[in-house]
Amino acid sequence: MGKKSKRRGGNKGRIIEDSNAVREAKIEPRALRHDCDIANPALGEIGESFEVNVYARSDDEFAQPLYRVTVVDTIAIEDQKKREHEACCFIVPRGKECAYLYSSVEGLRQIAASAKCKRLIAVKLDGRGRTELAFDPEIDMSFLQSELEPLVLLLAPTTSEKITFLTTDTGAAPTLLATGKTMSGDTYFVEQYETKDKQIIRRLVFGSNTNVLQTEVEVSKKGAIKNTLVSRYHAAITSGLAAFSKLTKDSNICLIGLGGGALASTLLDLSQRQTKLTVIELDQVIVSVAQDWFGFRTEDTKQILVTDGLTFFDEIHDNYDAIVVDVDAKNPGVGLSCPPVTFLQSDYLCKLARSLKNGGLIVYNLVARDPKALNAAIGPMGSFPTNFADVAVLRPDPDDLNVTVFATRPFALAATAMNMEECIFSEHTFQNARKSLASWLVDIPNMATDPYDLIDLFAKLRKLPSLHPPSFN
Repeated sequence: MGKKSKRRGGNKGRIIEDSNAVREAKIEPRALRHDCDIANPALGEIGESFEVNVYARSDDEFAQPLYRVTVVDTIAIEDQKKREHEACCFIVPRGKECAYLYSSVEGLRQIAASAKCKRLIAVKLDGRGRTELAFDPEIDMSFLQSELEPLVLLLAPTTSEKITFLTTDTGAAPTLLATGKTMSGDTYFVEQYETKDKQIIRRLVFGSNTNVLQTEVEVSKKGAIKNTLVSRYHAAITSGLAAFSKLTKDSNICLIGLGGGALASTLLDLSQRQTKLTVIELDQVIVSVAQDWFGFRTEDTKQILVTDGLTFFDEIHDNYDAIVVDVDAKNPGVGLSCPPVTFLQSDYLCKLARSLKNGGLIVYNLVARDPKALNAAIGPMGSFPTNFADVAVLRPDPDDLNVTVFATRPFALAATAMNMEECIFSEHTFQNARKSLASWLVDIPNMATDPYDLIDLFAKLRKLPSLHPPSFN
């Protein structure tokens, strides 16, 4: 499947302990073999995983990388002995960069096992620093190998003599519809591609966090929005809100993070414009992108506020039936792509709990490449019983990294045994919630047949015991 490159000299290095560290290499465009300067990479011996973002030389603080490289090693000594190759370079198929298999350490280790290599050097072409890599229909694999070879040789173990380049399929290239700068200086990309089932999908991606698809909607051939409930995690959030009777004319929901507006549009559509929805978005440019490209209509929303979701709840008490946190992290190097860690700190969780009505619901979208980072993110919610009576988690799609977390506020801040029994995730209430979801679907136009499998999604909720640190493997 691939050509082999000979190792050109050894470069002994140390093993880094932080498996989520991101290294940067500054290179000349189309001349990666020259002037490659990687700061303290984990070279040499087999050890932990790490990442390298490869840039062209630029003074632009927000320049996009040419390539995103993830290095994953076989840790167990007994597994190393079974591997035929010291290192392989794998070109990740375009359009599948966010899939669990290609974006998680566990998934890449599966590929390493299939390739029988001790170190897998996985290269993603969606860095967008050179648009033809991400968007040209045809990719010259011989050029890619020629350009990547010097970097791959640097990243290979010192014991490797040959490196095999592998790929399954370069993947269908998306069409770039629009790009620009947000108010923070980040780059956004509006892209469109056609699936094997002939669906036309439009999506929003931020340059600072290309591991995460901010928004996906289905469009017609003429560009009209056909379906805003494409993302399975959006469906998971919707199922939880509907099951707990939060999508009624009397409900008051706050959504932190607009993105392309698909989730906000879905909640308004399915509640038949009855739910009072407040949307908090930090960046006015994103509001405009949602309107121009994803069919978001601000006149349908009771309130959209361009402000900071971290400070919005400082003076709010007992106001919302549900709060949904769907915010991307601009620094995913900590292992958590959504949300920023500040949205998971105990003082912020206390603000959210205080802003809910008794029995209210908080929903988080979490994206983590590392199970340890995911457990650390969920942990605080399960460790504060006076704030949250119970916590349940759901991975809506095994091929994605998104995990939906539901947490409830007790019926009184001083939790008692009775309150814990009455909490929203008690078995009796849980069964009633499923029945409520089913009856709610019957009353929604075109939803009686449950086309998005909301009932099945809700049934996958897994309750986490209160007062104990969760384990999500």
